Amino acid sequence: MMEHTKLGVSVGLVGAAMYLLTCFGGYTPAIILCGYVLLFETNHWLRQSCVKALVLDLVFVFVFVSGTVGLIPRVLSWIDTLVNTTLSYGSINEIVDIIQVAIAILNTALFLLLSVKAIKGKTIEIPVVDGIIKKYVKIFN
Repeated sequence: MMEHTKLGVSVGLVGAAMYLLTCFGGYTPAIILCGYVLLFETNHWLRQSCVKALVLDLVFVFVFVSGTVGLIPRVLSWIDTLVNTTLSYGSINEIVDIIQVAIAILNTALFLLLSVKAIKGKTIEIPVVDGIIKKYVKIFN
């Protein structure tokens, strides 16, 4: 039988809700739920899942989509300005848009898969993210 939170909801359901809120609900509800779990719940798996959801979302949104891929057209524009040429960036912008959409689809698929696993009280090991959580977040001791 699955453990329940202090609110009476199963731990797996709260974990799944955290993944879904992080992916679809925006940061405010996800941070509120994560804050509740970290302050009031004692289940190790649930606490780790909440932090994992936020870290994963930050990695996808800021590092891949906004940070890395979104800079490609800007860098090419800077080079164009420095060299003083008139290059066409239409196809490059389209490729960047396609890459950003593909990353968004992968992000959504990953969070949906993590949500399904969370309902059962399980997770998918993602070595980089799990390593960051275990190394820098000391709330799981």
